[in-house]
Amino acid sequence: MSDVMTRTQQSSKPSGATPEQVAWLEATFGVTLRADVSAGKKGQTARIDTPGSDTTTAPTTGGTPPTPTGPTPTPTPTATAPTPTAATTPTPTPTATTPPTATPAPTVPSGEFAAKASAIEAKITALEQHAQHVHVAGEIATAKSKLQEARTKATAGDEPGAQPLLVAAEKAADDGKGFADRYAVLVLLAANANRMLNGLKVVDIVKDDVKIARLAVKAALEEEAKPAKRKYDEAERDINNAITPLKDKMKQWPRFPNRSQVVQNSG
Repeated sequence: MSDVMTRTQQSSKPSGATPEQVAWLEATFGVTLRADVSAGKKGQTARIDTPGSDTTTAPTTGGTPPTPTGPTPTPTPTATAPTPTAATTPTPTPTATTPPTATPAPTVPSGEFAAKASAIEAKITALEQHAQHVHVAGEIATAKSKLQEARTKATAGDEPGAQPLLVAAEKAADDGKGFADRYAVLVLLAANANRMLNGLKVVDIVKDDVKIARLAVKAALEEEAKPAKRKYDEAERDINNAITPLKDKMKQWPRFPNRSQVVQNSG
């Protein structure tokens, strides 16, 4: 076998061994050829292993297989599925709540306060029934409002704070009563003056005086004494000044013409 192997190694320059040739050599000589037989270059040795003998090298006659040319294939990246992130539920921010303010329990006003409030209410009621209540409508409204505020404060437990309101309510009622009474005097005075003027309107010699006097009485009552002015003294003076000259003329004429008709008209 050694002679055959030697001849094989010293053979003329064969072409590179193919896989079929390698298989034939292994079957014929009972040897195992290493993989570098087919990969060896011309002039390199191939190692042939035989059982029980040293490894013998033989030159290879084949050339090196051509190295593949062209761009190196880029490995396709493996898509990695994103790791799902657990959804987090936002924690609601607690809303600060202000505790409700406790409403104080209603209290019963003292007996003195209740008596005073009742007395003021009686004054207001009487003023509403006054003949000239329209003239003091503002004072009536103020008195009622202040009285109600005073009672509300006292019921809430603030009786000291209610006292000034009681005072204001009573003052409005008292002022209203005084204004109404004073205006009532003027109304009566103006009514008497107009009655006399109505009787004199048939007298030709004082006809013009009557017209002037009538206008003066009207102005005194409606302008000077109105709530925005309340010049009661001036209004009373103006009414008297309007009718006094006519009174004096009547005194100077005892046999005043048409006297009976004047009395009838003034009645």
